[in-house]
Amino acid sequence: MRQRVFHLTEAQACELQGAYHNCQDAQTRTRYQAVRLYGLGYATQEIETIWGCSRSSLMEWCRNYQAAGVTGSVDQRIGGNRTLLTPQQTERLQDLLDGYTPGQLFGATACVGTGQFWTVGDLAQLLQREFAVSCKSETSLRELLAKCGFSYQRPAKQYKSRLALTVAEFAEQLEKTDRHGAGRP
Repeated sequence: MRQRVFHLTEAQACELQGAYHNCQDAQTRTRYQAVRLYGLGYATQEIETIWGCSRSSLMEWCRNYQAAGVTGSVDQRIGGNRTLLTPQQTERLQDLLDGYTPGQLFGATACVGTGQFWTVGDLAQLLQREFAVSCKSETSLRELLAKCGFSYQRPAKQYKSRLALTVAEFAEQLEKTDRHGAGRP
């Protein structure tokens, strides 16, 4: 088993403890404490259990601390959703979705769906064509449709090969039988 190389002096441990108490960001506080405990000789598994981190993350945090001190332990992630469209592009997209059907913009043969209603595939095609934006996540595309005022509609299951004339005759026959049915006043 390898011997631990990373050790903190008492001043460094106090510096990390002070940074922990003065920090408001939970992720950065976790890093400060995990690095401090590791540098004071606590077992890696114990630190992983207490702070819910992986060994590789802990080692990376320690390397960052050694390289840049307390500032190296600050959480650098930006977070949030990375939007691919500017507000003006989103407004233009909404105008396109409201004003046209996919069949009108792409032609009946180029649509992913029937061309009558907007689908996730049609939206992806429109984004690529109009804004040169490629989005691989169907969830993001659904959220973009919702942001533009569209809701998800599950298609109705219908028997497509029925003839309209046959359906009308059946409805007429049903109406006649219902009017003159047995036991009805």
